[in-house]
Amino acid sequence: MPSGADPTASGPSDGIDIFAAAPDGIVVVDEDGVITAVNDQAGEMFGYAPADLIGEPVEILLPGRFHERHVEHRKAFSAAPTRRPMGLTLSLFGRRRTGEEVDVDISLNYQRATDGGLRIIAFIRDATARRRMEEELRSTEESFRLLVDGAADHAIFMLDPSGRVVTWNPGAERIKGWTADEILGRHFSVFYLPEDIASGQPERDLERAAADGRAQSDGWRVRAGGQRFWAETTLSAVRDAAGTLRGFAKVTRDRTESHQARARLESVGELNRAVLERRPEEDLLALVASRARAMVSATLVAAWAPGAGGDELFVAYADGDGTSAILGTTVADDSVITMVARSKRTELVPDLRADLRVPRVLPDAGMGSGFFVPLHAAGETFGVIGVMMARGREVLQPHEADLLQAFGLQAAASFAHARARREAEQLHLLSERERIARDLHDTVIQRLFAVGLSLEATARRPPAEMSQRLHDAVGDIDDTIRSIRSSIFTLEARAEDVIGLRTRVLEVVGEATATLGFEPSVRFDGPVDTLASNEITENVVATLREALSNIARHAHATASSVTVSAADEIVLIIDDNGVGAEKFEREGGHGVVNLNERARMLGGSASIEKVEPSGTRVEWRVPAPD
Repeated sequence: MPSGADPTASGPSDGIDIFAAAPDGIVVVDEDGVITAVNDQAGEMFGYAPADLIGEPVEILLPGRFHERHVEHRKAFSAAPTRRPMGLTLSLFGRRRTGEEVDVDISLNYQRATDGGLRIIAFIRDATARRRMEEELRSTEESFRLLVDGAADHAIFMLDPSGRVVTWNPGAERIKGWTADEILGRHFSVFYLPEDIASGQPERDLERAAADGRAQSDGWRVRAGGQRFWAETTLSAVRDAAGTLRGFAKVTRDRTESHQARARLESVGELNRAVLERRPEEDLLALVASRARAMVSATLVAAWAPGAGGDELFVAYADGDGTSAILGTTVADDSVITMVARSKRTELVPDLRADLRVPRVLPDAGMGSGFFVPLHAAGETFGVIGVMMARGREVLQPHEADLLQAFGLQAAASFAHARARREAEQLHLLSERERIARDLHDTVIQRLFAVGLSLEATARRPPAEMSQRLHDAVGDIDDTIRSIRSSIFTLEARAEDVIGLRTRVLEVVGEATATLGFEPSVRFDGPVDTLASNEITENVVATLREALSNIARHAHATASSVTVSAADEIVLIIDDNGVGAEKFEREGGHGVVNLNERARMLGGSASIEKVEPSGTRVEWRVPAPD
């Protein structure tokens, strides 16, 4: 304050407008700490009329606990005054007239009066709102830091725009193996496989994240010790308010176990489909080996199978680096592969070069470690799968060994199922051959013999009777030929060629139409389409063929109908408008016997009845299959 100014004024006599218009509170004190000037903003901040503060010690505006210390600070400042801009100086508590404390920021300046006295000018700002925001920001930052640090199953870290690591959370150290001191400042490409680095994958990921805002991917990555793991990654671009790229945030999760478990289930499903497709055993072995390699990202996988003699094991399939060197090679009787096949137990060999039981062809191909899994089930060993890592690659982890062992057990079960199925089919084929031989002996040969006798007797008959007997003999021969063809068809039919009952019935009716001279009507009732070829459907078809054949030969009918129904029973009904059942029974007795016998064997029944005014109904029924 200039010399001679009124000590009770609320501001200096000159520049009063500037003093009053200042946005911050202003308090002027002399060297003794007495307030000489106060603007309205300062008075309002502390709850005083400006005039009430003139002549009071400045400590009136401070909480009592700061008075003594403030006096010392004030004296030190007066001895060596300096300018201290707002935000770079003291942060204090003020005291309002009511006694309430308030957060304030204070900036100091000084001025020499014309009389040589020192005037200290304090610019004061209410910092309550700013302090609250700063505290909230600190709390938020601390919560975020705790969240990031506490996310032990997530690697969360920042990259600069060039891709170098600038932050590192504990989850990143746990998952990737590097400490913060080891990784900060290094390029994030160290997390990628060598082949991915060579192809420029890290750079492409950064470019995609910068262009699209985010790049997500799944794939193999490496830990500090060289171990591979399956990573689920998200790389997000970080930009400031102006849109300038400031870096990238990266989040990585270790999904190795779930990825490998899913791969095992998919592999087993693919193997089972191959078994159902009746693919040869060598194809199944190749499938097992290739899927095992993909599960653990192995360098080389080989499948040893028994040779023609059944004793010596040879490499039937190989996939990966070094395939050409080992394919077709055999193993000695004391090799680790032979021992695994005999003991039916897996074995991990950490160093293939140091184990004398290992065929030299494996380390010579550059392999460092190997895990050997027997394919054994149902008392039989189908082969041995060797999963190998190149020298310099990590040995399989325990959970990977467990994964391959479980896959080996499931694969062996599939092999056993495939082989049992083939053996069952062979037994079925032999059974079918026996059945056909029995049918040929019991039916076909007997019928041909009867036809022969009939033809021999015909030669002694008068010419008028010969024509009819020859006609009947030709019909019997036709029936016999159809019986032989049916047996051959049954023998050669494959599962994939099987068709439903509806189609079979329509085919038989279509075949009989030319012989009948008219087309029978056909009606289906119930889930007939669900009945595929089996013993019941084969007998339904045979019964229908027999009945339509008899109508063509004996009934002299002009119309016929066929009804097939499926419910608790499978029922076949054939109606015609011919001459009736008496003639049929008298001249075609074989048909009645066959129909009854087919039904009886299946626990059912058959009947042939004359209907009025003319015609015959054949009704054949058996219990439906479970």
